[in-house]
Amino acid sequence: MHTSKPETKVHLGLSFGYHDSAVAVIASNGLILFAEHEERLSRVKHDNSFPINALKAAFNFLEKQSDYNILGVGYYELPQLKEARKILSNSSKFTAETLGEVDLDHIQKTISDTVRYQDYCIPARIRDALASVSGLDSSCIPIRPYEHHHSHAAGAFFTSPFKRASAITLDGAGEFETTTIWSCEKSNSSLTKIWSAELPFSLGLFYSAITSYLGFSVNEGEYKVMGLSAYGRPTFKKLLSSLITFDHGVAWIDTNYFDFSATATRLYTAKLQELLGVPPAGDTAWVNDISDECGTLSDHCQAYCDIAFSAQLLLTEIQAKLVRYAAHLNNCSALCLSGGVALNSLANLNTDRTIKGQLYVFPPSGDAGSAIGAAYLSLLSQSSHISWRSHLDSFDPFLGSEYTRDEYLDAITTGILSEAQTNQIIEIRGCEAKVAWLAKQLSQRKIVALHQGRGEFGPRALGNRSILASAYYPEMKEKLNVLIKKREPYRPYAPAIAAELAKTYFGQDIDNFSAHPSHPLRYMASVVQAEEEMREKYPSAIHYDRTARVQLLTQNINPILHQLSLHLENSLGCGILLNTSFNLGYEALVGDPYSAVNTLTWSRFDSALLGDFAIVFE
Repeated sequence: MHTSKPETKVHLGLSFGYHDSAVAVIASNGLILFAEHEERLSRVKHDNSFPINALKAAFNFLEKQSDYNILGVGYYELPQLKEARKILSNSSKFTAETLGEVDLDHIQKTISDTVRYQDYCIPARIRDALASVSGLDSSCIPIRPYEHHHSHAAGAFFTSPFKRASAITLDGAGEFETTTIWSCEKSNSSLTKIWSAELPFSLGLFYSAITSYLGFSVNEGEYKVMGLSAYGRPTFKKLLSSLITFDHGVAWIDTNYFDFSATATRLYTAKLQELLGVPPAGDTAWVNDISDECGTLSDHCQAYCDIAFSAQLLLTEIQAKLVRYAAHLNNCSALCLSGGVALNSLANLNTDRTIKGQLYVFPPSGDAGSAIGAAYLSLLSQSSHISWRSHLDSFDPFLGSEYTRDEYLDAITTGILSEAQTNQIIEIRGCEAKVAWLAKQLSQRKIVALHQGRGEFGPRALGNRSILASAYYPEMKEKLNVLIKKREPYRPYAPAIAAELAKTYFGQDIDNFSAHPSHPLRYMASVVQAEEEMREKYPSAIHYDRTARVQLLTQNINPILHQLSLHLENSLGCGILLNTSFNLGYEALVGDPYSAVNTLTWSRFDSALLGDFAIVFE
């Protein structure tokens, strides 16, 4: 480190070990300085390994900014309790008849050894990595684990615009808890848990069980089920409602139909199939028969869509009951949501309507975002006197790595130029010039890859690692699905549009956007419902059920896309951009310029803007 630079005191947060590993860095004043997903750099989708690449990127960022002093590190869950839960979930399978066959002394020793190993292993791994990557003496840096849902709640509330709020965290499972409600105050930097539910009740695992039943991968296919619900009917709603309930603080699930133990090969039992009367889907081939033009679905295809709709409706209703219960307990209408279930944008629409826009959905709501929460908890373990950011500020999702001109040029030279010499490559600088070039490409029915500035932190591509097309052309949905993303034909694309244009296209659900500057519609964390006339006019942007997971663009967060939307409104008469993540269907979102170039060479893009380099493929 160089003493000529000012010193920045920081806290780190890490999440790893289950899925979506990440590293976050916050300053001692509560400002988030950096956050990165391991998958973006390792290229392993949902990478759960120790985030060594993200940690290296974090230190690379810090070294460029200032001298730094690491005051503490937070880990996003309590590993001892997590392991104990796994062991106990399996021991519950022992019966009086089989207990005599079990070596109880061996089980006791295994539990003891596992807990001791986890208690030692996590801090030791972090300490060793800090020393290896940074060269620092990490022996005196406090490293503390925090409850899983505490990390979720901290990330959500302390990045929110609210001075006081309730926070609800919902996911598959943390240590034992699956759902929690918190009373949150910024005046004294407090988070007080006021209600929780533990396994076996789990709204997240219930939805994952349905995801698996329909042939999709757990922790990957849930959003596909949400999309399929558009084609369904509530045929199975009454049956599913008898299996999982929440009412005035009482949460219940029928374990005869679900198996959430650590060694379960699937999340549902044979009794669920008996109840539904429809066999589980062996794979996802059935979804290829679904499209907006398909007409009447086959019986088995319709049944699966009905299961998806019924499960989605039930999840939405239970979330609504939790929201009402939180308001009752805490006497506060402002609400923060986090956890994997909070990424269900259909359920969030209902919540947003109910509380009239006083909703904040933490944009990186999954486990990766818990790295931010763990960093906050590390900070608060040493000081509760934080000058939290103004409620007028928006949450900035662009917290990842940024790359230099030379790095872009090297990636292009070794990748694209080595493949074909006929590609047109020019260098353009400045927002206005880039907007003009992008507008020209999109007006010519082209699909453009965009890699600019700092990477997004969270699962959504919000304009810096995006693929763009114009919604003006109806064929774009099919072109994106078949030629670029190589994914199921029914799946819609998110419309991104300048906030001042949005109501004309998407109706009154846009009104809640003005409630606060970090509203979910800025981050694709909720949906709106458009009129049928608009769905017919813009089928690439508005789904079969007239919903759209819109991204409202503003100059302060998305200057290039915001100006591009306004430009296309004037030139084409349609300011709606189709914005999807810069990756192929099986890939993690692109990270550095080299992964961006690899993705470009593997698919049929028309053009790309990588940093200041504009490329037209011949």
